[in-house]
Amino acid sequence: MIILSLDTSTPSPSVALTKNHTVLSQGFSPGRDSLSKNLLRMVDDCLKSAGLHLEDIDAFAAAKGPGSFTGLRLGISTVTGFSLGAGKPSLGIETLRAMALASTQRDHLICPLLDARKGEIYGAMFRFVDGNLIRVAEDVLEPAGDFLKRIEGKVFFLGHGSVHYKAEIESLLETRALFGPENPDMSVAAAVGFLALEDFKKRERGDIVIKPRYIRRCEAEIKREEKASSC
Repeated sequence: MIILSLDTSTPSPSVALTKNHTVLSQGFSPGRDSLSKNLLRMVDDCLKSAGLHLEDIDAFAAAKGPGSFTGLRLGISTVTGFSLGAGKPSLGIETLRAMALASTQRDHLICPLLDARKGEIYGAMFRFVDGNLIRVAEDVLEPAGDFLKRIEGKVFFLGHGSVHYKAEIESLLETRALFGPENPDMSVAAAVGFLALEDFKKRERGDIVIKPRYIRRCEAEIKREEKASSC
């Protein structure tokens, strides 16, 4: 199965084409600032690199969060458009789960972290068991210190959140903290494609609608509620 997958939820957006368990091509964006202008070009470059066209794609997948609200909406709407236009299925994959799969670590607990700002992180815990990625703890949004205090044993951190909070992590966990490369060889988008392949095998069809996994409510929603309650 050939899958075109996108990750626009993390600070390093990516696009990938995977065929079963092989990465055919992948591309990275240096940041999210011009992503709305560059995303379709990145998709086109990936297709050209693999010698494929959109009609060759069997399914589409997108990282569905948590992560950047604007990025999530862009990636999910793009994948939805491709899916509807091609008449092919699509799936949403949890961002932190994909980040964990992209890790090079296989021996210790894996903690992908994203900086959620306001002194908080999006985090989760995974480990590999017999070559399979197993979720140990659900996605959370909380202060970094609260998350770190629950960790036992050695743990492998990855993601931009681990870079942002590295000093706090090392202070609390000392030598129990291991860190992955800031730019792993496998893109999050490629990991999204591999996980989508697994999920497609377990399901008869894709998502009718990919629902973003925000965890935190957006500022606009909070302000609307505050305004309504003050009336």
